[in-house]
Amino acid sequence: MPTDQPDKRLSPFADDDGKLHTSQLYKMLQSAQCAADPVAAFVWRNRAPPRVQFFAWLLVRERIQSRENLKRRKVLEDAACEICASADETAAHIMFECEFAKSFWATLHIDLPSLMTTAKLSELVPPQHIPAGHFDSFLLLCCWQLWKRRNNAVFRQQLDPLGAVMRAARDDARSWGSRLPQKDLHIGLSWCSVIESAM
Repeated sequence: MPTDQPDKRLSPFADDDGKLHTSQLYKMLQSAQCAADPVAAFVWRNRAPPRVQFFAWLLVRERIQSRENLKRRKVLEDAACEICASADETAAHIMFECEFAKSFWATLHIDLPSLMTTAKLSELVPPQHIPAGHFDSFLLLCCWQLWKRRNNAVFRQQLDPLGAVMRAARDDARSWGSRLPQKDLHIGLSWCSVIESAM
């Protein structure tokens, strides 16, 4: 709802004083063209929807609006995770360290290395039960589900159970599968099978 208060929204391209730096945006666009950078290729050369690719670019650079980032920008005084309260809410905590995230990955039978970071997502090797083709898109699908679940908890006080998150992941896998090349449409069906077997 509009108010007379100053606008306090933040852009990931702004500094702590709110000044916008377009150089970061330019670097992002340049990285999309750089095939030699495996992280850039992971973010921009997969079949995730564009808004998820943008989220992924922020994620691998640890620029998503986690409580730790908001505390660093002096928006919040406390960075503790609102869901588990056991650690500061960093990008890595949301995706890999929070108890729900751990159970999510374990249910999908995806083993994560210790001290996993978001920058290492592009290095993950697909397990045998998940097709290697377009595995980067599958990983982003998983991270997107964890991000949406976190946002539901923070903004709606809605703690979605694992089954609900898996159902949402399966539904997204169906629609994302249609984004794959015709010859790879079977991979989207495999994603659905992997998720359904974990439900």
